[in-house]
Amino acid sequence: MAKSKELVPVNKFDNLLKEANAYSLSDLIPAHFKGKTANCIIALELSRNLNLPFLTVVNGIDVIQGKPSFKSTFLASLVNKSGLFKNSIFIEYSGEGDSLVATASAERIDGQKCVQSVSMAMAKAEGWAQRNPKYRSMPQLMLGYRAISFFVKLFCPQVTMGLASTEEMIDIEHSQQQQQQPIVIDENNKTSAEQIKNLIGEVL
Repeated sequence: MAKSKELVPVNKFDNLLKEANAYSLSDLIPAHFKGKTANCIIALELSRNLNLPFLTVVNGIDVIQGKPSFKSTFLASLVNKSGLFKNSIFIEYSGEGDSLVATASAERIDGQKCVQSVSMAMAKAEGWAQRNPKYRSMPQLMLGYRAISFFVKLFCPQVTMGLASTEEMIDIEHSQQQQQQPIVIDENNKTSAEQIKNLIGEVL
């Protein structure tokens, strides 16, 4: 009679837990991972799925109101190493003031040119500029981030592993809370390792 296969390797989660705990003790990782083994477990799984070093991944993640999101600069790096495009994402700017436009573009391997623009007019219409003062102090940077975020969502959403960009998450939270509560990067997000084990143990 054939041996039955073990659905969940006994030692896999324990090894993952030890590795995550070791990373959580490092002074080189962001505050929302430092001392938080469970957060490090999730980041480890992401790093393996993305085939990137753990340190690269944790520095590309923000935790906003307990929800992980990818920084737009990290999204751009994911696209650039994905092999889906002939060249890296390029950002161009045109106009100024209320007419400022940021355009993200890249050419796919099959020759299709992918272009996505975001304007200051859009930022004001959507309420981004009113909710976030950085659209006034550094408009090019913020519109550039938005252009990258939209570009990824439209042309290569698979590289995000289902996570939104930091800018999107901030705006979602602002809209939901109607500006009644300030949006901050959550440095105290905590989830127990046992909860994580219960959630993902069946798929490890």
